[in-house]
Amino acid sequence: MAPVHTPSSRRHPTVPPLADLDAPGRRPVRAARAGGEPGATLWTPRTGEDADEQAAAAQRAVADERAAVARAVLAERAAAASAGDGRTPGPLRRWTVAGYPAPVALGLAALLVALRLWLVGSGALFGTGPVRALDAAVAATVLLALALALSREVAAKKVDRGVAARRLAVVLAVPVLVLAGLTLVAPATPASAPAAGCPTAPVRGAPFVAVTAADAGAHSGPGRSYATTGRFPTGCAVGFAGYCLGDPVPNPTWPSWADRRWLLVDRRADGPAALVARHLSGEPAAPRFLPSAVVAAADPEDALPQLSTAECGREGLRVAGQVSLDDVVPGPIDSNLSARVTRAANVGFARWVAPDPTTGVPPLLRGESYQQITGVAADRSDHPGATGPSGRRTVSWNYRSLIRDLDTGRRTREATVAVLAVGCEAPSVPAAAETAALTTYSVVGVRLSGPERRLTGKQVPTAVARGQLRGLDLRRLTKVACQSPL
Repeated sequence: MAPVHTPSSRRHPTVPPLADLDAPGRRPVRAARAGGEPGATLWTPRTGEDADEQAAAAQRAVADERAAVARAVLAERAAAASAGDGRTPGPLRRWTVAGYPAPVALGLAALLVALRLWLVGSGALFGTGPVRALDAAVAATVLLALALALSREVAAKKVDRGVAARRLAVVLAVPVLVLAGLTLVAPATPASAPAAGCPTAPVRGAPFVAVTAADAGAHSGPGRSYATTGRFPTGCAVGFAGYCLGDPVPNPTWPSWADRRWLLVDRRADGPAALVARHLSGEPAAPRFLPSAVVAAADPEDALPQLSTAECGREGLRVAGQVSLDDVVPGPIDSNLSARVTRAANVGFARWVAPDPTTGVPPLLRGESYQQITGVAADRSDHPGATGPSGRRTVSWNYRSLIRDLDTGRRTREATVAVLAVGCEAPSVPAAAETAALTTYSVVGVRLSGPERRLTGKQVPTAVARGQLRGLDLRRLTKVACQSPL
């Protein structure tokens, strides 16, 4: 049987037209239903006081909603920070060192790299120990920065173990590459040096570099009477600023030759580089002089300048005096050539055969036109170089052997031979040419005749400059006179 529909006893609320819902002057009120129950919402005109109350309620609702949103955002950020993010995103972000550990460490590493390049490249920091210590600091800083960056990335992205292992390998390899690059660009000892640098002694930037051939003590001046200011081991490189002439020291290789040169170890005089050299590299404040006899030169001798009087101490330069050369004694070969000089521990002799004026070639069958007179006597060679107590040195010159070497078929019958004597500061290091003495002889047939011309002091370079000794290289002749026996 079909259900019978009965109308509801409830009364439907009276709803005003939609256009009247928001009309001014109306407000909703509750109407009573039948039986005393609340009824439908009816719209009745509203007063100004009710409108203000409604607006205030709406504003409070909006404020409450915004406060709820803010609390939710803050809670979300606090949760992210507790998870290890370390940053405060959004408009409340603040930069702090603690919040940016990896960028700060990377910046510090870059600063240390630049500082290392400047300190080592300028020669302010030297010595294997200080440079390695700075390299270790650079590597540790780079490693720390990369490790912090990797830890932040792992915490934020939760990468797997394989990716983390590969990135860890990169973190460990980068400091090694940085150190290798720094060593190639600015090594502790320049690549041109023949050995590692000595402790507390610079090499880079010095005009002259030598290697210590024996343990030696350094002094504050060019002599043993000065105070000791350091000691250098065997087999390390040292940079020198120049030399002074001081006490003669026997040469360990050629004991008959003495060496008067004392080399001043290069040092940083002033400025920031001097502070770094003193406090980090261990360079002493006092000057250090090493005798040239205990070092082996790595650069040409000409690159070593002579220092000023103020730098050479209380006794000044002590340069060699003027050489006085005796004439060759004809007849017996023994002790036929002699010279005397003051303030020189050695005297060297050499002879030069002038070229033939018609051909421009020395009239020699064998040998060279420049040759050292080493003291040949009875076909036995003894290479003496040191002077006696009076500053005199006597040698035996077999000039007859030279006459036999002359070409008998030369176009010019007369040959010119020059004999030179000069003081030697060290083996292969002659004194100034202005201190030398030179005498010329002529050879006619098988006889040495002369002397023809005697030159001393400044007369020697003046005659060469004027072409009176055509073809003579005075510098070469003085070096040959003082050259070492080997």
